[in-house]
Amino acid sequence: MTYQDTGLMFAGEVFMAESTNGVPGAMNGGINIPSLQITPPSSEARNRISKKPDSYGHALDTLNLPSDPAALTMTFDSLPAVLFAECLGGTLEKHEVEAGSVTAETVALVLGKWVKLAYPNVDMTDANKPVVTDTDTTTELVAGTDYEIHERGGFIKALRESAAVEVSVQYQYLAESGSHIYGGTEIDKPRYIEMFCQNLATKKWGRLYIWEARLNANQATDMMQDQYITGQLGGQLRLPPGKKAPYEFIELN
Repeated sequence: MTYQDTGLMFAGEVFMAESTNGVPGAMNGGINIPSLQITPPSSEARNRISKKPDSYGHALDTLNLPSDPAALTMTFDSLPAVLFAECLGGTLEKHEVEAGSVTAETVALVLGKWVKLAYPNVDMTDANKPVVTDTDTTTELVAGTDYEIHERGGFIKALRESAAVEVSVQYQYLAESGSHIYGGTEIDKPRYIEMFCQNLATKKWGRLYIWEARLNANQATDMMQDQYITGQLGGQLRLPPGKKAPYEFIELN
């Protein structure tokens, strides 16, 4: 290969999957990545120092031995549920709740403070409005006067002192579906990463293969920042059986 003086600036997209000894499962992607940093293996020097008069203090032999393996830090702002789970150090499951009804849930109302009902997404349509009854007097309380319900959260609170009593709540709740992330449940994430990229300086394409990065979520997630939320994974690269290197890059002509 002949030498050509050129710069390097990549535009690329990443695909990521669980890795089993360097073999990827089904991949998520393409992922938009503001940053993907690879740190080569570090080394630790071993020196044989001269005690001879004419070379005292100089190294007669020096050797770099492996210390920490290569490492990866990847920042991404593509955050569908599966990648949001990654940046929360969590695992992902499907979320499904069927619509249902509660006939008599006992709750002690508190003046000016919310008390949680058993289910969120309370149905507040005219046909299914909740019925709240004082358990001692069997008197039905009046919505907006005696109590208020936060329908999405499934909370209820008393609006006046006389309504701060034990009540029985009859209500219906709506069906919901989505994704359920169990945060902080996956510390070690063995991941296969593949990046297709183009050097914007030369228009040449390349491919990066990271066979197995042992990653963890290593950045705090600000859930209420004014910018797009980013996730970050970091960790060390493992050399799986049968591979020549923990990561490889191919530049195409």
